[in-house]
Amino acid sequence: MELQIQSNFQEILERPDDFPEGVVAAGLDSIKKLASQIFEAKKRLEGNLIRRMVFDDATKLSFIDADGVAQDLTLSKGTMKADKSLEGFYMGAGFDPNEIGDYVFRASWSKAKQAMKYGGAKKEIIEKYFIEGSKSLKVTK
Repeated sequence: MELQIQSNFQEILERPDDFPEGVVAAGLDSIKKLASQIFEAKKRLEGNLIRRMVFDDATKLSFIDADGVAQDLTLSKGTMKADKSLEGFYMGAGFDPNEIGDYVFRASWSKAKQAMKYGGAKKEIIEKYFIEGSKSLKVTK
């Protein structure tokens, strides 16, 4: 059955009704395995490029894609996320957590940025307990 899947893979994709359920299921299993391998390869290459771009302090990288088209790769900052203990520290310093979040307490980076403008202890706490999330890459033409 494996030989049949490999030789007829495109046909299975185009006309799955023409093949026995077992062959279609085996084709689906093959696709799931490939998707997992592609995901791992994507993460590995993204991690490598992010590391290189961070090292070079670069946010853009120009390249020619497989089709010969000029592209730009842009390194985006990760989403700011609050440390789980931020609410307690902010309250403990005498500040109202509603100023930088909502209840059920969910710290908001956009609100926290506004509160930071007042400086002092508020700014110190926010800078200490908001942590940058994972960086990401975006390809543009």
